[in-house]
Amino acid sequence: MNETLSYFNYESPANENYNHQADFNGLKENFISILNSKKETTNLTIEARNLAHLLLASSSQQLFFENLLQKVQLHQKLTNKLNTISNNNVFHINARIFYKIYSITKKT
Repeated sequence: MNETLSYFNYESPANENYNHQADFNGLKENFISILNSKKETTNLTIEARNLAHLLLASSSQQLFFENLLQKVQLHQKLTNKLNTISNNNVFHINARIFYKIYSITKKT
């Protein structure tokens, strides 16, 4: 999505530090254990309207697009703008995904 964001001249705020890999590691409970943990990159083909949802999911990005396109019908305006820069209204993006599989032992 960085390529799409750069088209709009979006710069991520310096204080934005969301941890996408956060987990239950800090819990002081012994009934949760990690079975598997993965971090990988995958390629996705996504329609402009769905990419607009992803772009507006971050509060800093939403504020940026509200300032750029105004708040009223923001999703539709962003979708329309994305459609003007896409091929066939779809985008190919690289996504980093993180997931963990846990085992939870029921306390008795």
